[in-house]
Amino acid sequence: MKDKYRLYNDRLFQWPGVCYKILNIVTVSIVLLGLLISSASGPIGVSLAASPLAEDDAYTTDEDTPLNVPAPGVLSNDADSDGDTITAILIAGPVNGALTLNLNGSFAYTPKPDWHGTDSFTYVANDGTANSSAATVTLTVNPVDDMPIALNDDYQVAEDNTLTIAAPGVLSNDVDPEGGTLTAVYNSLPNHGTLTLNADGSFVYTPSTNYHGTDSFTYKALTYRGLDGTAESDIATVTITVNPINDLPVAGNDTYTTSEDAPLIKSTVSEGVLGNDADIDADSLTAIIVTSPAHGALSLNPDGTFTYIPNANFYGTDSFTYKANDGTADSNTATATITITPVNDAPTAVDDSYRIDRNTSLWAAQGVLHNDVDVEGDNMIVMLVTGVTHGTLALYSNGTFAYTPEDGYLGIDTFTYKVNDGTEDSVTATVSLIVNKAPVAGDNAYSLNEDTTLAIAAPGVLNDDADPDGGTLTAVLMSGPDHGTLTLNADGSFVYTPWANYHGLDWFTYKAYDGIEYSEPRTVTITVNSINDVPVASDDSYEVSEDSTLSPQVPGVLGNDWDADGTQMGAYLVSGPSHGSLTLYNNGSFRYVPASNYYGEDSFKYTAGDGSSNSSAATVRIKVNPVNDLPSFKNPSYPSRTEPGKPISFSLSFTDPDPENTHIATIYWGDGAKSYASVSESSGSGTITGEHTYTVPGKYRITTFLIEVDGESVSYQTDEINVTTVSDSDTGSSEGSNGDNSGEATPTPEPTIQPSQAPTGTPSPSPGTDGSVTSTIVWLMLAVFGGLAIIVTGYLVFFRRKS
Repeated sequence: MKDKYRLYNDRLFQWPGVCYKILNIVTVSIVLLGLLISSASGPIGVSLAASPLAEDDAYTTDEDTPLNVPAPGVLSNDADSDGDTITAILIAGPVNGALTLNLNGSFAYTPKPDWHGTDSFTYVANDGTANSSAATVTLTVNPVDDMPIALNDDYQVAEDNTLTIAAPGVLSNDVDPEGGTLTAVYNSLPNHGTLTLNADGSFVYTPSTNYHGTDSFTYKALTYRGLDGTAESDIATVTITVNPINDLPVAGNDTYTTSEDAPLIKSTVSEGVLGNDADIDADSLTAIIVTSPAHGALSLNPDGTFTYIPNANFYGTDSFTYKANDGTADSNTATATITITPVNDAPTAVDDSYRIDRNTSLWAAQGVLHNDVDVEGDNMIVMLVTGVTHGTLALYSNGTFAYTPEDGYLGIDTFTYKVNDGTEDSVTATVSLIVNKAPVAGDNAYSLNEDTTLAIAAPGVLNDDADPDGGTLTAVLMSGPDHGTLTLNADGSFVYTPWANYHGLDWFTYKAYDGIEYSEPRTVTITVNSINDVPVASDDSYEVSEDSTLSPQVPGVLGNDWDADGTQMGAYLVSGPSHGSLTLYNNGSFRYVPASNYYGEDSFKYTAGDGSSNSSAATVRIKVNPVNDLPSFKNPSYPSRTEPGKPISFSLSFTDPDPENTHIATIYWGDGAKSYASVSESSGSGTITGEHTYTVPGKYRITTFLIEVDGESVSYQTDEINVTTVSDSDTGSSEGSNGDNSGEATPTPEPTIQPSQAPTGTPSPSPGTDGSVTSTIVWLMLAVFGGLAIIVTGYLVFFRRKS
């Protein structure tokens, strides 16, 4: 391409200014319109507004080695023809490394880890005014041999279990940047277990018995570089957490000794069954019984202490088994063996009793030893302790004896004795000698009516009893009746009262006593005959609203009444209510209608009857709750016919059964207009008045709303008026027709009359063939506000529910 130059003020410039060299000697000719204007030769100094010149650069570093080049760095071979200071500005960074290029040309370059090859970046030199063309800096990253990288590992195993990790094991997270195959070589062994580490990284670790906690070993990852030898990683640590598990306690067998009939008490833990038991985890142990001893009673405490009481007179070997529990697991079953050494037992002498008729003798061939015992089976001899007082006695060592009572004696004589087994005496035993014949008693039977008392005079139950020896008898109660109260006297008389309303069988038992002996027990049977019980009627109470009907269903007033005999009852009216009408049915249901507009208290009385007798009268109290009564309208007064433009006066009388109410009124004239009417009232009667002027002929409905102030009701009435052009003779004042009177807006309205003005879009009345208004608009407001809507021709009147 040819250079273009421009001559200006005797100076020559290249255009545009991109040359940075001094021009050689040249000849310059200026030609204008084909004519040579000027020509000169020689060296020419060129003053240029020139850009800097940036030359490419090249640097070298090793893999994974940062390159730091000081100033002037990339600017060292760059120039500016004007001698301006130049700065280096990065254009595009390297792809395979990180670069920081400073303005003074120095830079720092860090290649990506393990990367080697050629990288580059571009820059421009700037002299403060213009940039040079872009220059490229080529970065050569020489490969180096990378060492393997071994990373730490973590594993877990349960106490007393073996950890087996398959290949690649510890090498799974290790790497050789050069892509070589790694081999695991242990560096140090674990302190709390055994280890087998294989070259492929798999290993087997077994913790020491019952050890739990942290253990570790170290290793290196090796790889082979061929002729370059072996490359190895830094030391990596494998941490193994040995998680504790509960070790079963170990319970040891125990042996104890006690004497016959002597309790064995071990009150300290060291003496108890847990004293020789162990738990590797040092947990607190609890003793749990497995099988109880066969020849004694055992109380084993959780801490291993216990009390053992051998069966009376037992000696020999007994045992029980138990387990030790550490709060989680049981030990093996251990046996506690108890040796009971024999001791001599004193013999046991048992009391005896014999019967003898008056004036006869007794020879006891079986003797007093027949029921005496020596545990060891030793021979026993009898020794008299105290003799008889009412006769003669001969007692022999073998237990036989002869006894003769005093002549005519009746009563109980006694003597005492002991037995001896050759070593010890028994305790003293008593022999009773009953000189008597026992009384003879018979059963008895009585009857009485339900809810009465049976009183039997002496001799009462003793009437048919006798004593063979002619003694006087007394009655002694053995067991009382189940269905009443009893007082039994010694002379046989008694008083029995059955429980209220009980009927059926009852009984008690007694014995006859002659002062020495008792008869066999005898039964007194009492029959309680049933009688009819009068029903019991209870008062009732109900509530009903004024002008409503009360109709309780079966069982009605009988629901709380009762007949002791369970007989079906009927309800019978005694006196009716004072303020309403009543129909009482036999099944207890009834229908009560209060008098019109009455509220307050009312009542009636009835009895409950079971077919045999009636209860006393019960009172049914009825509370009639007041409700708000709607006013009634009468005597509407207005001209039945008028003409447009002529004012009319309207009045309407009303009566409110609730004279305490006050009211406000609104009149809708039927032509889209409304008036807040004047209300005058006193003692429940009042008059609504209002005035209006119709402008368009037609038939109109006048709707009057009477609203109870702070009350619960809204009443309305509609009347009709005919607006037409008439002659003077046709006009006159007359009463309009009395229209509808209906409705109560509930629940509890706070009256809000909608719309508050003639609704937009409501057409003015236009007469049809009959002169009536032909359009009706219904505003759907219920879904939004809730409450009661009353549709009036031309409007929707809406009463909002009180909040």
